[in-house]
Amino acid sequence: MNIGFTYGGPAATSFSVMNGTTALATGSASPVRVTGSGLLNLGQVYTVTVRVNYLGNWTSTSTATARIQTALVGTNLSCA
Repeated sequence: MNIGFTYGGPAATSFSVMNGTTALATGSASPVRVTGSGLLNLGQVYTVTVRVNYLGNWTSTSTATARIQTALVGTNLSCA
């Protein structure tokens, strides 16, 4: 599943899709692709946020959330 978002803040080094304090996926731009990768349990619903990662250890997490649920499609795990 691709998590898309718009960002108009200061230059970021990357963006992470978060479930609580766990980063499910990280990318350099929108959208960030989230796959099963052993982090997500089949059929479980997750509420995710997007965290902006800046230089060093500086971060900022969105207040907006999205709910995702994993499903088995073909032979690969993906989010539906």
